[in-house]
Amino acid sequence: MGLNQRYSLWKLLNDSLKRRRTVPQAEIDAFFEPFERAQLLALTGLELGVAILQAHVSTISICIYLNDAINLHQNE
Repeated sequence: MGLNQRYSLWKLLNDSLKRRRTVPQAEIDAFFEPFERAQLLALTGLELGVAILQAHVSTISICIYLNDAINLHQNE
């Protein structure tokens, strides 16, 4: 393939890419906005669930520790 043929092929590809319809960024943002909000809501709910679970485990652990500390010598 000669230099002129390569240049012609490159020019043809370049021109076809320029003629291709591009989607404006505003349309792309409008399309993905509900997904972004749903993802944010899901992650917030997951973080809240993890926080509640951690608080529950911590509370039970503290209660067990306090029970053992208070009733340590009562069984002897």
